[in-house]
Amino acid sequence: MTIAVHITFEALPGKGDQLEAVLLEIVADVMSLEDSTGCDLMRSVDNPLKFTLVEWWPSIEAHKRVHDEHLIDAELPLRLEPLLDGGLAGLATRIGYQSAIARRIK
Repeated sequence: MTIAVHITFEALPGKGDQLEAVLLEIVADVMSLEDSTGCDLMRSVDNPLKFTLVEWWPSIEAHKRVHDEHLIDAELPLRLEPLLDGGLAGLATRIGYQSAIARRIK
């Protein structure tokens, strides 16, 4: 079963492009990991300060292992903090797991 991990971010006013640059680094890090099966970054058309990161994993455990073993750059949260509306405090409430029923890329 493939798992999609959805994480939403909202940049502070004037920080959207900087946040996008850091999130693109996260995409590159996730894509370099053996268990990752994909990573997508989207920016809202209606509010360009809002982003959605979707990571694709074979299981929730595989995703959690990456964080438990600190396989992603530990400095990234420190770089995200000053760019996010509300900082990192509410980030855990903006993470959701969904099982993929169908995924098609054309």
